[in-house]
Amino acid sequence: MATIASQVWQTFLAKGVSGLLVLTKNVDATQLTKVFETFDMAQAQATQPDDRVRILEEVAVSIGATQLNLQLKQAIIDSAVHEADNTAATGEALANVQNKAGRMLYAIGLYSRAEPFYRRALEGRRNVLGPEHTDTLSSISNLASCLDNQGHHAEAEPLYRQALEGRQRMMGPDHPDTLSDINNLAACLNDQGRRAEAEPLYRQALEGQKRVLGSDHPRTLGSISNLAVCIKSQGRYAEAEPLYREALEGRQYVLGPDHPSTLMGINNLANCINGQGRHAEAEPLYRQAIEGQERVLGPDHPDTVSSINNLASCIDYQGRHAEAEQLFRQALVGRQRVLGPDHPDVGDIMYNLGNLLATLGRTQEAKAMFVDAKGVYERAYGPEHEETIDAAEQAATLNDDDSEEAKEEEEEVEEAS
Repeated sequence: MATIASQVWQTFLAKGVSGLLVLTKNVDATQLTKVFETFDMAQAQATQPDDRVRILEEVAVSIGATQLNLQLKQAIIDSAVHEADNTAATGEALANVQNKAGRMLYAIGLYSRAEPFYRRALEGRRNVLGPEHTDTLSSISNLASCLDNQGHHAEAEPLYRQALEGRQRMMGPDHPDTLSDINNLAACLNDQGRRAEAEPLYRQALEGQKRVLGSDHPRTLGSISNLAVCIKSQGRYAEAEPLYREALEGRQYVLGPDHPSTLMGINNLANCINGQGRHAEAEPLYRQAIEGQERVLGPDHPDTVSSINNLASCIDYQGRHAEAEQLFRQALVGRQRVLGPDHPDVGDIMYNLGNLLATLGRTQEAKAMFVDAKGVYERAYGPEHEETIDAAEQAATLNDDDSEEAKEEEEEVEEAS
């Protein structure tokens, strides 16, 4: 992002991050999301080259570039929310402002906070533009993604289908947004364990995106990654790995090494490698992903926490249980703080921690953790879901005098985009 470094830096010094609230007015949601994802003060421009060098030196000494970038990104979020809460706009303009706030909160993983803004945007667009306007359909899809990322898959699925059917009618079967909705519906089905339904939809979306957008388009690369997730979840690691590598190489080339999707692609490839028992090969990839995610997204972003959970599993498999336990607990606290106690990803970390504690012979702690995981899964998915049943079975196998339990495969968290 080309900006005026001196203006940003002087405003920040004088007024703090709140002084930058005006920067996001009159910027639409798509542009603002791109700014958020690519913002880097080190790439900013100043009126004079010498000023740029001096400012960056001041930044390095006083706060550090990473921390400044995170604070300025927070200013972007705060600005969008402030605008939505205080706007005098009405009608379509009001809906657009609400949508922008939702998009920005979604971008930092605050899905529950994004949801009411998305709902207000959808209501406004439906009332003003009609149920099948392209912006209304976008709002339906946005709300579905927001619910899906909170683990509310059963609520998200009919919204995805509604958006997909509307776009097929209004925009045609090969429109990029129609193809994205096919991919998103597949991800929702995959998250519910309905992988046989999900895989052909992933392949349909991917074939269409390659034809319409090209093999190197970010949406195409996202679908390649998601197909790999689906294939890997069926145990077909050897088939999934080259797809993960294809998606990652494409994102590194098209989006750059520090883009959030690239960093999650590194995590996903590490998951596939780790799942094949190549733990020593996976560990540096997890650490690379975490380093970038903490710098670009912050330590509490869901992507960062997912990679920490996965690194903990990798280390646990290598027998470094004390180090793994510390990372699992760090991930659990971060996940609960950002996504809330009932998100299924919280259950995944509890399940992993239960496995570790059982391995260490701390049976009572392990059983309590499996019971907690079962409760999370039951609230998120219902009593008959495979993960609910699995957690309940793990708890049932642990008696207070048990000291040895077979280690089950730990839960990894991957991207679905």
